[in-house]
Amino acid sequence: MSGRPFCAAIALSAFALAACPKPPTQQADAGAPDAGPLICPAVLRIKPPASIYRAAVAGEWNSFVDQPLAADGSGAFTAQLQLAPGTYAYEVVLDGARGLDPSNGYRKYSQGIERSALRVPDCRLPSLAVFPGSVSKARPAAGSGNFQASISLTPGAGASGCSIDGSLRSTPGANAETSSTRTLTADELHFDGARAEIALSGLPDGKHTVVATARCGDFVSERLLLPFWIEERDFRFEDGPLYMAVTDRFRDGEPANDTPVSGAVDSLNYFGGDLQGVEQALREGYFDSLGVRSIWLTPWQTQPEGTWLDRDGANPGTGYHGYWPVRAREVSARLGGEAALRSLIAEAHRHGIRVLMDAVLNHVHRDHEYFQDPQKRLWFRTGCVCGSPGCDWTEKRLSCLFTEYLPDVDWTNEAASEQLISDVLWWLETYDLDGLRLDAVKHVEDLATFNLATRVRETFEQAGTRYFLMGETAMGWAGDKVADNQLQYDTIKRYLGPLGLDGQLDFVLYHAVPYRVFAWGARGFLHADYWTDVSQKQFAGSTMINFLGSHDAPRFLSLSAEPSLSYDQMSARRFADLPAAPSSSEPYDRHFLAMLNLATLPGVPLLYYGDEYGEFGGGDPDNRHWMRFGSDLSPQEKAQLDRAGALLKARSRLRGLGRGPMVRALVTEDLYAYARPDSDPAQGALVALNRLSIPVQASIPVPSELGWAAGTRLADSIRGPTVQVASDPSTGRPTISVQLPARGGVLLSVANP
Repeated sequence: MSGRPFCAAIALSAFALAACPKPPTQQADAGAPDAGPLICPAVLRIKPPASIYRAAVAGEWNSFVDQPLAADGSGAFTAQLQLAPGTYAYEVVLDGARGLDPSNGYRKYSQGIERSALRVPDCRLPSLAVFPGSVSKARPAAGSGNFQASISLTPGAGASGCSIDGSLRSTPGANAETSSTRTLTADELHFDGARAEIALSGLPDGKHTVVATARCGDFVSERLLLPFWIEERDFRFEDGPLYMAVTDRFRDGEPANDTPVSGAVDSLNYFGGDLQGVEQALREGYFDSLGVRSIWLTPWQTQPEGTWLDRDGANPGTGYHGYWPVRAREVSARLGGEAALRSLIAEAHRHGIRVLMDAVLNHVHRDHEYFQDPQKRLWFRTGCVCGSPGCDWTEKRLSCLFTEYLPDVDWTNEAASEQLISDVLWWLETYDLDGLRLDAVKHVEDLATFNLATRVRETFEQAGTRYFLMGETAMGWAGDKVADNQLQYDTIKRYLGPLGLDGQLDFVLYHAVPYRVFAWGARGFLHADYWTDVSQKQFAGSTMINFLGSHDAPRFLSLSAEPSLSYDQMSARRFADLPAAPSSSEPYDRHFLAMLNLATLPGVPLLYYGDEYGEFGGGDPDNRHWMRFGSDLSPQEKAQLDRAGALLKARSRLRGLGRGPMVRALVTEDLYAYARPDSDPAQGALVALNRLSIPVQASIPVPSELGWAAGTRLADSIRGPTVQVASDPSTGRPTISVQLPARGGVLLSVANP
C-alpha cells in the first residue's frame, strides 16, 4: 500500500490536473466584503512519450508566453502555478515542437484553437481521493463479498474540524428484488482525521457504489464515487455479446403509455415499445439465453411532440428512435419514465448485465430546452444542412446540421461543453449506468470525446471498475489495399486510446467482410482473413465492436437473400418495394455462418435486435421492425434462434473466445479455421467455417497454443457431436478430421468428461 495520497498522484499523473488544495500564500477571508480574488496552487506535469531535452508551456494565465518547465528526473517536466479556480487553455513546446499535451486528455478552445486544458479547483474545498493500490475485493462465496479501500482527505485552505460521511448503494443479485442505499457504519468507515478506511463484508453479488463526502467547516467536497462489482467471474465486455435494441420497437411492456402520433407515416411512428418491455425480457431470462453481457438501448430522453419530415423531405415522422432530445435530464414518458429506467437497470445488474447509455453529443432538437433558452442559443450552430449544395458531409462535418430542425452543438463554446458533459455524468451517476455509446463522433469537436472520457475516468473508475466507452465513427471501405483505407482507419483511431475511447464500431471490417463474403459470396475466406488481420493490427490495444448490422444499415438477412442488389440499392428500399422474409433456407445459412464468424472474433460482438432469429428489412426505418418472440417466429426463425443461442452462450462460456488471441489454423477460399486459445486448454476454442453449398470433411491442424494433445475429445457447441484430436502420421502434430456442414461450421472446445 502506498503511503502517498492519491490526490497528489493525480496532480503528477498523465492528466494535467490541479494539485491537491493547499492554503494559498495569502488566503483572504472568502466571506469578507473586501476579499481579493481567490488564488490557488496548481501543479502542471507534462509526461512526453519519448525523451526530450527542453520543455516549455504557454497558457492563458500568461497570454501564451513560453514558460520553461523543470525536469523532475523521471522523464517528466513540471510547473508550479498560482491561479484562480477555473479552466485554462495551454500548449506545450517539446524540443521546439508546439502542440497538445500528450499526457493530458482534457482540452479547451482558446482564440479559435483547440488546446490542452488545466482545471484548477476551488482550493477552499476539501477533497477526497483513493490511495493507490489500496482497493481490493474478494468473493470467497456467493453472498460473502468483501471490499476495502483507503481514502485520503485534503482539507481546504485554512479549514478544520473535518468529517467524512459515507453510504453504500447496492443492486444485489437474483436473490434480492430491490436496490438499496444505506449509511456506512462506524466499523465500515473509520476516519482518523486525515485518512479513512473502508471495509465492507458480507456483500451479495451485484453492483455496489460507495459514496463518500467530506465536510470541513462550511465547505463540502465533491462526492467520491467508488463503483465496484461482486461477482463469481471477473467481467470483461469482450466476454459476450453487446445487445443493441431500438427500445420503441422491442416490446410493449406497458400499453398505458402507447400514444401514436396522428399524421405520421406508420414506419416512422411510435410502436409502443418501452423500458418495461426490455425489463420483462430480462426477467424472463431472454438475454441470458443469448449469453448477453451488455445492453445498448437507443436514447431514452424525451422527444419532441408532433411530426417532423424525414430526411427525404416527404414523409412525416416522430422521435420514436430517441435521437431528437428536447430535455437534458428527463426520461421519456412514452418509454416509461424515470421509474422504468431505474427498474430496468436494477434488473440488468441482477443478471450481471451492464447497461450503456446512447449519448447524443452532436445536436439537439430545436424544441430542446437549451436551444429555447435565449441565454444558451449561442451554444448552437444553425447553418447549412449536411449534404446540401456547398455543405459537404466531410468538409463541414463539425458544423453542418443533420437536418434543419436539429441545431448543431458548438463544442468550442466552453459553457456548452461543460454543461453537456455535466449532463452525461449526471445520467451515469443517477441511474447507475455502466458506460456510453457516443453517437456521431466525427461530427463533434475532438474535445467532446476526450473531455467526456477524462471526466468519466476521473469520476467513476477510482475503484478500478471499467466504464466502457465506445464510439460511432461511420466510415466506408475504399478498396482492396490497406493504403486505400488508411484514411478510414486513421479517422476511427483518432479517438481511441488511454485518453479517449475504449473502442469503436469497426466500420471498415463491416464493409470489407460480412456482406461481401458471407451475404453475397463475392469474396472468399482469403479476403476475410486478410481484412480481419489488418483490423486487429490497425486497432491493436483497443476493444473494437464487430457487427453484421445496425439501426443504420439494411438487415443482413435481406442482403443475403438478394445478393444481386448493391448495398446502396438495398439501403434505398425504405418505404416502397420492401424486402420480405426469405422463402428458402440459404439466406439463413449465410446469415448464421456470418454470425459464427462474428461471435468468435476478438473484440465485442454486437447483436442488433432480431439478428438472433434472422429479422429481415431494408434501409432505415424498414430495418426497425417490431421485435418478435415465441409463436410469432416461423419454424425457420425458431431454428435460427436455437443455433444462435448455442453459439452466443458459448462465447460467454469459453474465456478464450473473449480474451484469447486469434491464431490461424487453415485458410483457403472456401474453408477457414482459427483458434482462440486460453491458458486453460478447457477454455480455448477452435472455429471452422465452410462457405460451400455442400458438406466438407476437413482435416485441420490444431494450433499448439490450444494445448490439445492427441486423444483430447472435443464437442461442437452448435450441433453437439464430438470429435477426437489425432496425431498427424507425417508430422506427429495434433490434428482433427471433422465434417463441416454446407454453408456452416463448428465451434469446438474440450468436451466435458
